[in-house]
Amino acid sequence: MTSNVENITRSLSIVALLATFGCQTQGGFGTPSNTTLSPDEQEIQRRTKHVAVETLHLKLDKDVTAGHKDNFSGLRTENISFSQRLDSRTFFAYDKRFSNTKETGMNEEDDDTLLKRSHDLLERLNIPTPEIASARVVQENTQVGERDAKTGQLKLESIKPGKRWVRITRQVDGVPVFSSRATVGFMPNREIGFLEVHWPQIPAEVLKKAGGYLHLIEKDWHVPELKGARVESVTAGIVHSPAAATAMDIVPVIRVIYSPLDNHIGKKPVAYVDAEGKPVTMPRVFLQPPREELKTERRSHQG
Repeated sequence: MTSNVENITRSLSIVALLATFGCQTQGGFGTPSNTTLSPDEQEIQRRTKHVAVETLHLKLDKDVTAGHKDNFSGLRTENISFSQRLDSRTFFAYDKRFSNTKETGMNEEDDDTLLKRSHDLLERLNIPTPEIASARVVQENTQVGERDAKTGQLKLESIKPGKRWVRITRQVDGVPVFSSRATVGFMPNREIGFLEVHWPQIPAEVLKKAGGYLHLIEKDWHVPELKGARVESVTAGIVHSPAAATAMDIVPVIRVIYSPLDNHIGKKPVAYVDAEGKPVTMPRVFLQPPREELKTERRSHQG
């Protein structure tokens, strides 16, 4: 097991963002305000609640706030937030009690049980089992520190094991999909405490081209050089827009990871190129450019 706090924290931020996206349009399911919605809007909310309750078995409180914006639909209760994309197999769920381990506790099931439970969950979300490339359990390491008011020195307690998560990666017909993932964390009562699944459909033409890249790099393909670094690995695959995007671009790529020759440089450069070694246009995050008033405001601050 390894620590994965940075990626998990980023995922929690995404859930909070999408809970806001999903509940911009106020009105609980079954409340009078819901009758002001169009039939299409009511159907979106019905499907969203169905996934949350029937598929994920989220136990919602009585008061539910629901709505949708852009390509997101979501609902929120006092403890639970759930959002999904309307254009992709992308789902988010978060129970805030999951983070309060002092009161709620932590799931104590063994790794094999957590992995099986996660596989069953993805199956209910119609994620094809053959597309699961790897699944592993990772664990947080937690450490509490207290600063002495007089000396200013920080006194640290011993490192203790924290929550565990299941991390799942993706491949399609042997082609890795670098941007797809699933992360699951379970509560002590075995209910979902955290869920992020981003698993869009891959167009056949993109998969075919990425497969061609796989065969290409097995031959005498010229790897682009990078000054001050050596090539560490070359892998063909697919990248797509992130989970919290309003766009959904899907692109075949050759990923080249470099190792800096200077040992003092910690971050490894990564290049995404095509068959000719030229940089590819990376997937968009937003369909629309920043609003003009934001551009103007940004320029005025810089000036």
